Amino acid sequence: MSSFRTVFPRVGKANSWFPLHMATGIRKIQQILKEIDCIIEVHDARIPISGRSSSFYQQVINGKPHLLILNKMDLIDMNFKNDIDKKLLGSCDRLLYTSAGKMKNENIEKIIPMVYEIIDSKSKYNRADKCDVNILIAGVPNVGKSSLINCLRSTLLGRPQVMAVAPHAGVTKTISTKLKIGLNPVTYIYDTPGILEPNLTTSPECAMRLAACGLVKDDSVGQQLIADYILFWFNRRKLFHYANMIGLNQPTDNIIEVLSKIAINQNFIFSSKDLHTRQFITRLDTLEAAKHFIKMFREGTFGTYLLDDDLIYRSRRTGLAIAV
Repeated sequence: MSSFRTVFPRVGKANSWFPLHMATGIRKIQQILKEIDCIIEVHDARIPISGRSSSFYQQVINGKPHLLILNKMDLIDMNFKNDIDKKLLGSCDRLLYTSAGKMKNENIEKIIPMVYEIIDSKSKYNRADKCDVNILIAGVPNVGKSSLINCLRSTLLGRPQVMAVAPHAGVTKTISTKLKIGLNPVTYIYDTPGILEPNLTTSPECAMRLAACGLVKDDSVGQQLIADYILFWFNRRKLFHYANMIGLNQPTDNIIEVLSKIAINQNFIFSSKDLHTRQFITRLDTLEAAKHFIKMFREGTFGTYLLDDDLIYRSRRTGLAIAV
């Protein structure tokens, strides 16, 4: 078995993953904060540390009643839950795990009662005389904010889906008009565009984990680079079962070897003309293979994981490093 990389290559211009509408979104959120009673921050349970923006916390949350939701709990090894809780509970008022849109999850029904409890435990200041409740839901792109809103409306009001949901980042680009999600008391919620840390180049490890989980657009990063990071992450933790699952004789640190094997097994091929011979030749479609490998990882085909294990257990770091 060949030796494996201990350092992942630099990831390039990760700060280009922060589109203009995200900066605009933060400004618009700040404009309506005085009308907000509680902020629901939604993050991906697989990366509970990576991508949580310190600047967003300072500019938006800043003492407001705050519920942190770790969504996609069906994709994480819940054996880590207690350690995640210990790490995060100091940064929010309450913490809840959900799987909006993926499985029947009773925790969805706990969200609004929990919001009321948080609000009641704090002073409302400028909205103390108001009987209604305004909630703002925010977080990284493609983490399930719109799915959560649809689940809440369906659960509390019996109403159909109203928010667009897509399997890729960047669907919600502006703050929505407030939507009614509860009646007693009357409760409204604002959806917001996904917000990422503006300068991800300062933490390339976090940037690649966001990409691996599909929280930024694949095309802005490159599918082969994302697939290569997933391979790197597996190998650094000696999780070699992927080799058998894709038909390799042994684990490898070569992403082209992985993608070629997948392309052969899945019949991902295409024809192109050779510039010298002018003849059409058949080639392996490694791009489709990379998409397939990424999809297997994201859907839990390889298993459930905590990608931020080294950030949860800093005293027992796994030695991960990325060149910067």
